[in-house]
Amino acid sequence: MPLQLVENAIQQTKTAHAEVHSAVSQVMINEAERGRELWWGLAKGLKQPLLTLSLLPDAVCGPANGSASPMQLRRWQLEQLAGIIQEVDRACETDDPTALSDALETRVLPWLEGLLDTLALLRFTLRTEPETAVR
Repeated sequence: MPLQLVENAIQQTKTAHAEVHSAVSQVMINEAERGRELWWGLAKGLKQPLLTLSLLPDAVCGPANGSASPMQLRRWQLEQLAGIIQEVDRACETDDPTALSDALETRVLPWLEGLLDTLALLRFTLRTEPETAVR
């Protein structure tokens, strides 16, 4: 079950990445109001993988094998996401599509790529430790 949750979070992250990547150019060719609407829709999708990870039991992995617990990873990711959302919201307030596009490209996409890396490591850990994957 934990491995399936991580797989779901990976898929949700890939979907969010594709949507943000598409939005980078879409906000440039639309009015600022449309860019804000796109962002609001994207922001909901950014939270989805973290909500999925919240279902992971903390005993899956953690200090016993030298890594952070799933709860600690979620906390770090949520803190990062909160800062990113605030930054992109400020870019939306400027009514400059370039500012929003830049924020999506330089803040949101790298965060999603980092989240994918973290999830890939978590998946690897779960696959290499079969006794934790069945808990």
